[in-house]
Amino acid sequence: MSMPALDTAVGAGGSGEGKLDGRVQSVLAKARKLDIRTDPFPHIVIENALDQDLYDRLAAEFPGSEFFFENEQKIANCKALKTGPQSLSSPHATPLWKAFIRHHMSPEFYREFAALFGDLLREYYPDVERIMGKPLEEMSVGPRKPDLIVPSIKHPYDVMLDCQPFVDYTFTARKFRGPHVDSGTEIYAGLLYMREAEDDSTGGALAVWRAKDKARVFPAPRTIRYDPGSAGPAPNRLDLVYEVPYASNTLVLFVNSWRSLHCAQTRSASLLPRRAINIIGEICRYPEPSLFQDDRPGGGKKKPRPSLARRAISLLRRI
Repeated sequence: MSMPALDTAVGAGGSGEGKLDGRVQSVLAKARKLDIRTDPFPHIVIENALDQDLYDRLAAEFPGSEFFFENEQKIANCKALKTGPQSLSSPHATPLWKAFIRHHMSPEFYREFAALFGDLLREYYPDVERIMGKPLEEMSVGPRKPDLIVPSIKHPYDVMLDCQPFVDYTFTARKFRGPHVDSGTEIYAGLLYMREAEDDSTGGALAVWRAKDKARVFPAPRTIRYDPGSAGPAPNRLDLVYEVPYASNTLVLFVNSWRSLHCAQTRSASLLPRRAINIIGEICRYPEPSLFQDDRPGGGKKKPRPSLARRAISLLRRI
């Protein structure tokens, strides 16, 4: 797959600083449909996702603590993240980083994703195109805006994208969130690992899980059942399929659904943070609050909000 071109006017004066031979490479530039794994959910893992010279430059220019924290004293056992829009407005992000982030929030990147995963996304959500009134490939796309409530038919875009650099400190060994699925508005999520060469920690891999008893964990179509005290189904109800090691320049990207169970594994103590980039696509102009449901303990099934038409009819009946 050829490397997609990107607007390289990334400096304040449009000087083209931060470009690599006139182009910034997509994390999906080396992706092929035949590399997609569909069990237990659609995902792809790409080692050496970026050309080494570009990756080395991004790694060398990875934003420092002043980008993530207001002052050095705030660094602790925690995760710190900046959204794409925050990154683009930060004086601590280099032109190359801003160009990279801008591309991964662009319509061009969304279309790369749709070309690879569109058929699989249709399998999981066969009614989305009918509800949205257009093919997945023709959805309008814009940068994710965390201040906007999604989904909403008032949203300016069909799909919002984000590209979020983050650091996760484990000065003492720390267990992360257990097996879970992401928000029901998210259609895809990706991680590009940017492990430092000096990082001698262990753990921090992305674990991929499969339900032992699908009828118990997924009790109805597009539904996942949560267990008490867990971020999702209890781990004893799941089988670990495999782990994607926390390794530099490794990408994992998946279609998000009620089956997309994953988590980060416990990481040992280290003075160096776990570094990566979140790459996210979220459906926006959609009449329901989620693409799937979760069945939570104590409250029964969390039902979708009624569609706009049903809400309007209900309101009229009260007048």
